[in-house]
Amino acid sequence: MRRIVYRVLHWSWELPQTLLGALIFACVRAFDRNVSTQGGPLATLVTRTVRFRGGISLGMFVVTTDYRRLYRAVPAGAQRRLDAHELGHVKQSLMLGPLYLPLVGVPSISRAALLRFSRRRGGAFAARWGHTRWYYSGYPERWADRLAGIDRACRESSASCSQSDVDV
Repeated sequence: MRRIVYRVLHWSWELPQTLLGALIFACVRAFDRNVSTQGGPLATLVTRTVRFRGGISLGMFVVTTDYRRLYRAVPAGAQRRLDAHELGHVKQSLMLGPLYLPLVGVPSISRAALLRFSRRRGGAFAARWGHTRWYYSGYPERWADRLAGIDRACRESSASCSQSDVDV
């Protein structure tokens, strides 16, 4: 019953981002023949691909990098942390509905573009502020982490992280 309620919300309250997510989902499936898709929490479709770096959440569609196919050595918990973070964005989308794209989507994609541009230009900006630490320290990434139960300070310090910090 809960899955039905979530699906109705995804296709009504979150319609703009769900439609955009369906388009991206179709493109990823068309360009990556080995993509893996599975049902996830909150009635989502989680797709892992090597054709996309990072992650994006639009309505019920979550697309993340497939670390196991892309890299030989994967840091412990990296895939779970990325998936959990993107599910934090799904929760934001459920809360904000049609306001998700202007309040979360635009700031998030802008920060990601700035970071990628900086890396390609020699990384002066990213080197000064730290690549991922800068990205995840700002709104709305910090909020998505909080909703997902991720503690990035725990990961960056010598403190031991609990399992809830990396689980989806």
